[in-house]
Amino acid sequence: MPSKGSFQWNAVRFANKVFCVTHSLKNSPGYDYVVWLDADTYSFRPMPSSFLEKLLPGESLLTYLGRGDKDPECGFVGYNLKHTDIQKLIYEWEDLYINDKIFKITSGWTDCSSLIHLSREYQKHKGTKVHDIGHASGVKGHHVFINSLLGLYMDHFKGKRKESGTSWKKDFWRQTHGETKKIVELDYWKSIK
Repeated sequence: MPSKGSFQWNAVRFANKVFCVTHSLKNSPGYDYVVWLDADTYSFRPMPSSFLEKLLPGESLLTYLGRGDKDPECGFVGYNLKHTDIQKLIYEWEDLYINDKIFKITSGWTDCSSLIHLSREYQKHKGTKVHDIGHASGVKGHHVFINSLLGLYMDHFKGKRKESGTSWKKDFWRQTHGETKKIVELDYWKSIK
């Protein structure tokens, strides 16, 4: 569990992101999915729409980058607007912050902590499907964003990586699944330090 002095306990800071996301979910009629992508990402080659369609299955409420027992990496999250639970998720996610229920979550008060809390509740009590493109899909390493399928097209400048303008070579773990086996062989990744 993070120390109470950590950024992970700043509910106000992360409420801003939650309300930004829920606002976009409420105001995107006619779309199948809304994808959140952190501003500190860089797309280094074109991403075909077929790739996104594969990442965002129609039966899943959410697509995210799981990190095992830790909170997910929420630099990329897909929200299925056609899912029967999406309106309930929007309401309950906002309600955590509006009515101070966030303070009962023991892993932290970030958007990631609150989203995974709700996701686990939905999976446990309603059998809701989610699509974890991180650890549950066999991705190894802490920086799951670049080690996942997303690393085929994008870099995410998490934390101090913003200063260097790229992720680092040491962020990569040897992957063993399909397309991710050769991520480090892409020209973009060959050029980083």
